[in-house]
Amino acid sequence: MMQQQDIVRQRLPFVAGAMFFAAILLLLRVIWFQFPQDPRVAAEFAIQRDANAGRTERIESPRGEIYDRNGNPLAVNTVQYRVSISPNLVSDIADTAPKLARILPNWDELELFTLLRDSTNPAEFLAVVDGETWRQIRDLGLDFAIDVDRLQRRVYPQGALGAQVIGFVSGIGEDARGNYGVEGYYQTQLAGRFEDAEVSNIPFDLPEDFAAQLESGADLVLTIDRDIQFLAESELQRAITETGATGGTIIIMDPRNGDVLAMASYPSFDPNVYYEVDNPLQLQNPAISSLYEPGSVFKVLT
Repeated sequence: MMQQQDIVRQRLPFVAGAMFFAAILLLLRVIWFQFPQDPRVAAEFAIQRDANAGRTERIESPRGEIYDRNGNPLAVNTVQYRVSISPNLVSDIADTAPKLARILPNWDELELFTLLRDSTNPAEFLAVVDGETWRQIRDLGLDFAIDVDRLQRRVYPQGALGAQVIGFVSGIGEDARGNYGVEGYYQTQLAGRFEDAEVSNIPFDLPEDFAAQLESGADLVLTIDRDIQFLAESELQRAITETGATGGTIIIMDPRNGDVLAMASYPSFDPNVYYEVDNPLQLQNPAISSLYEPGSVFKVLT
C-alpha cells in the first residue's frame, strides 16, 4: 500500500507539469487566433467573425402621412414590436413568469409559467406591443431569451372622421397595402421603401435610425377641412336619426375654386378597426362610387 502511494506521489509532479504545459500551449494558441500572423488566416477569421456578429434585416422606411388642409393629421405611422421568447434560454422560469405577466395583459402568470416550462419550440410568440411596453420587457434583462421585430403600424388619430375619404392600410411590412380612399388610390406614392441592412446579432440592437435614412413615402395634403368634415358628419348623423333614413351623403365645396372641404357619408367605419366591418360596401365612399338620381340639380343644364 505504501509502495503504491509512493509511486503516485512520485508521478504527481510529472502529471501536474504536463497539465501546466498543455495549458500554456492552449493559451498560446488562443493568442495566435486573436492575432494571426498570416494575412489570409486573419481575413478568414474576420469573415467568420462578421458572419456570426450580424445578420441581414429588411428595413422599411415610413409610409407617407396624410393631413387635412390645415395640417391636422389624418393618417400617421407608429412603431410596434413583435416580441417572442425562447423558453429553453430562460434561466429562472419562476421569476420570469410573474414579471412578464405584470407587463403583458393578455397573459396570466400560470399561462406563462406553463409555456416556459413545457414548450419545446425554439421560439414562442408573446405579443405585439408599443414602445413603452417593449422597454419594460427589455429592462427585465432576459438577454438572448427575447427576440424582437420592429413593425410599422398605420394609425388614424381622428378615428372614423373622414374614413371613407381616407381609406385604410391592411397587412404589415412588405404586405402592407392601401385600400379604398386616398390610401388605396395613392398607394404607389404613399408606400415606404424597403432595403436590406446589416444589423448586429446582439439582443435588442435594432437599427432605430436606419429607416429614417431611407426615402420615405410621399405625404398627402387633402383639401378636406377637419372641422368642417366633423360638422358635416354630425349634421348627417342628426338628420338620419330624425328621418329614419338608412344612409346619406353630404358634400361641401368651396365655390371659388372647387375644393372639397367635406365629404361625409353614413354609415361609416373606424379605419383603425376596419376588420370589424361586416358589410364590405360600407368601406366604399358612396359620394363618388354610388349612382343616384340627379333630380333638380340637372335643371341647370335644361
